[in-house]
Amino acid sequence: TLNVNDVLDMAGMNLFNSSNTSAASGSALDASVAKHQLMVWGNANDHLAFNLSSSGWEVSALQTAIAYQGHTMAVYNASNGITAVQLLVDQQMALTNNPLL
Repeated sequence: TLNVNDVLDMAGMNLFNSSNTSAASGSALDASVAKHQLMVWGNANDHLAFNLSSSGWEVSALQTAIAYQGHTMAVYNASNGITAVQLLVDQQMALTNNPLL
């Protein structure tokens, strides 16, 4: 289970940008992304538990999906006033609203 503060605590800024990703859907990431970014890789057997409305995440309006090393990643941004946080989640993973999984 991940919340915005978890990503702030563990991730550096501008790790993923136009030099190492491409657009899979929507716009590509910028050349410089002034956000703490965390990428979560997985497959259909993996679960990431978070509730968009209560954990501070929203689907990116511009970068809906990016490609990185053969994976398609959904893009989520912080929605609770902290603008410098971004979560990139492998679209193969199962997302759940149940934080107990």
